[in-house]
Amino acid sequence: MLSDIHRKMIVAAAALPGGLDAKRVLLKDEHNRFASEPKELMFGRPAQAALGVEHYMRVTESAVRLGLEEGVDAVVREVAAAGSAEDVECLTYVLYADAGSSDITYQGGLKRDCDDRGRREATPAPRALCVA
Repeated sequence: MLSDIHRKMIVAAAALPGGLDAKRVLLKDEHNRFASEPKELMFGRPAQAALGVEHYMRVTESAVRLGLEEGVDAVVREVAAAGSAEDVECLTYVLYADAGSSDITYQGGLKRDCDDRGRREATPAPRALCVA
């Protein structure tokens, strides 16, 4: 069951240009600075970056497009098929748990979505944006 804050974050994310719909986010005419084709992403040295993410992922451009169109469902399917127990736990937290509700620690004992004293952050990152 989603908490009230979780529902509000999903509504807020859905109100952004493109919202949670990958097909709409990729439309350039919405003037969304995050709307770009995966092959347009540039990382590292120009010669390697020109190869595109498909090269390094060892998948076709159509496979990347399909994953973008499927959105969260594609991530859930991939983690279920090939993820570690930690991957599954992290995805479950991101998708279904309230921010700061997990007692699992990382990075030298820090809790997710909490400050360095273990207190829940006042404004944690909206979950819907993290998974979009």
